[in-house]
Amino acid sequence: MERIEKLSDFTYLKGLKLYQYLNNKAKSMLTEYNVNSLENIGCFVVLEQSELDYLMNKMLEFVEVITVEDETYLHTVWLINDNFGEDIYIEILGGVVNADT
Repeated sequence: MERIEKLSDFTYLKGLKLYQYLNNKAKSMLTEYNVNSLENIGCFVVLEQSELDYLMNKMLEFVEVITVEDETYLHTVWLINDNFGEDIYIEILGGVVNADT
């Protein structure tokens, strides 16, 4: 699991195509919410297939499938409270999320 709580944390994702997408999204969110830091509004969480259990027992706002270049991700948001949420991504390998991995 990679947890991105500030813009400098994005360096851990440089090998993923998701990196630029999330970096742009974070900058847009900072502008939209008029804050200087992600720590004020939430974080991004990038899960491995084997970490799918992390999503269990959370009241997720929605679930959608997004494509970034040729990679496909399950995307959801967990609002921890009124002011803080996790923007969660898990790569869909071979077109399916495998709960058995």
